[in-house]
Amino acid sequence: MSEDKSKSGTLKQDTGKLKDAEKQARLAEALRANLRRRKEQQRERKDDAK
Repeated sequence: MSEDKSKSGTLKQDTGKLKDAEKQARLAEALRANLRRRKEQQRERKDDAK
C-alpha cells in the first residue's frame, strides 16, 4: 500500500511541474506580446512627434 501512495504523490508532483511549465510559457508569451505592443506604441509616438 505504501508503494501506491508514493506513486500517486509523484504523479501529483509531476502534474504540478507541468502546470508550472505551462504557466511560465503563458507568462513568457504575454510578456513578449506586451513588449511588442509597447515598441509599436513608441514607434507611433516617435512618428507623431516629427
